[in-house]
Amino acid sequence: MATLNLIDDDGFITVVMGDAEIRVDVYDVHNRLIDISRLAEKHEERQAEEANAAGDILRPASSFSVNEEIVKLIVSLGFPRVSHRAAVKFAEAIFAHMAELRKKDESAPSVSTSAD
Repeated sequence: MATLNLIDDDGFITVVMGDAEIRVDVYDVHNRLIDISRLAEKHEERQAEEANAAGDILRPASSFSVNEEIVKLIVSLGFPRVSHRAAVKFAEAIFAHMAELRKKDESAPSVSTSAD
């Protein structure tokens, strides 16, 4: 019996943080990081609107922390709690890997799935 391997699943990477080594879905984590970014933008817009409505020149300190949200994401993946610095490095690595995957996808020949 012959085996035909058509798909190389490079959408997963193994991430090592401290003693934890976990295989993560890059696309899923990337999308979750984008969601965090969008939440931060909405939070900033809401704070600016509230400050303008109140006539405040200075905005109150934000209770939303992008870095803390990334830490929560990392913990939800099964890693131990990490510093904000490590969280930023993690996010940067995910975005860099996604950029590489996109380049790879752009240079790959397209395959027609229609019945010719």
